[in-house]
Amino acid sequence: AGMEAIPETIKVNGNTRPEIYDPASKTIVYEDQGSFADTLNLSITYVAGVSDTVSPGNLIINEASAEATVDDEVLPIKTSTSAVPVIESATYYFLPFAVSP
Repeated sequence: AGMEAIPETIKVNGNTRPEIYDPASKTIVYEDQGSFADTLNLSITYVAGVSDTVSPGNLIINEASAEATVDDEVLPIKTSTSAVPVIESATYYFLPFAVSP
């Protein structure tokens, strides 16, 4: 079980930026220049993949960390952990149909 970012949903300050995501290392690298007061808003949508043996109700734990450099000084690393419950999904769908003589 695990979670991965969907590249097409990665946005920086409202602009879609899928190219900053490396799926091999599951990292996002973004470099920008500006004053310290500039705001950086990052939005990411994740997709979870689980095996058939995972029972509904279990949690997928995802941990993300980030760091920033301002004037060549590395700021403290921020870590975020989120838990997503596994829900049961339908495997089969039945479509109604009518048979006339």
